[in-house]
Amino acid sequence: MPLKNIYSLAFVIAGFMSGSNAVAAECIGDQQAKSRFTFEVVPQFPAATVYATWTPLLESLGRASKLCFELIVPKDIPEFEADLSQGKPDFIYANPYQFIVAKKKQKYNPLVAEGKRLLSGILVVKASYPSLELKSLSGEKVAFPAPNSFGASLLTRYELSQKGVAITPMYVKTHGNVYRNVINGDALAGGGIRSTFEAEPKEIQDELKVIFTTQGYTPHPIATSSKVSENTRQRFLQAILECTTIPVCHKQLIAVQIENPRKVSNVDYKSVKVLNLEKFAQ
Repeated sequence: MPLKNIYSLAFVIAGFMSGSNAVAAECIGDQQAKSRFTFEVVPQFPAATVYATWTPLLESLGRASKLCFELIVPKDIPEFEADLSQGKPDFIYANPYQFIVAKKKQKYNPLVAEGKRLLSGILVVKASYPSLELKSLSGEKVAFPAPNSFGASLLTRYELSQKGVAITPMYVKTHGNVYRNVINGDALAGGGIRSTFEAEPKEIQDELKVIFTTQGYTPHPIATSSKVSENTRQRFLQAILECTTIPVCHKQLIAVQIENPRKVSNVDYKSVKVLNLEKFAQ
């Protein structure tokens, strides 16, 4: 890794550990760009992982679109949602429910999302747990990353409620913590999503089994603040669509789970909006 990237990564981790937003120290993308846009990513993974996967992609997209980005990595999901409610970031990568709230409060507009895979929630239990019936979770503690995590928390709690399964939710901040709480016996089950579960070490995955998968919905969009011009949006969109034709860039898309990007609009998130997840959110 180049020395300047090591320094930038150390800066990010230091900011994360101090409890503040971590921001890349340098412009990512076109160094000659007149404007700099903040790009904030929902922290499903540790800050170092988010930085390591998103920085190369934003570098490629920034150069292709002649845009410059500052990558922001919040310390946790509540901090990310607080930033959205205030309309701070110019670009966001948010879960579908977070986007809907940001759209309502700050007029964020969707731009692009993964086009071939839908987003579902999963419930895991210990691999040794004998029952695969959801009713066995009634009255039990179930771990979730945060109240407003879309697949891992909102969808799973919504569908459990629809099936008449009343559980006691406990929020442990990250997907990784969910899986470890279940293994340690602090919760009987836990909510997550396939990508975070499959990103865990094999020894963690082997300790767990998936007992339920929710219905699927259009995944996390990249969306923009109303302050971002349509010209800028189109330049970014063209760059990310063309990225699929460049092997190195396409690998960078895969790393952030947007292997097949497609343009999206508010229509793509109507199916989420009609679920009325507000009563499950905080």
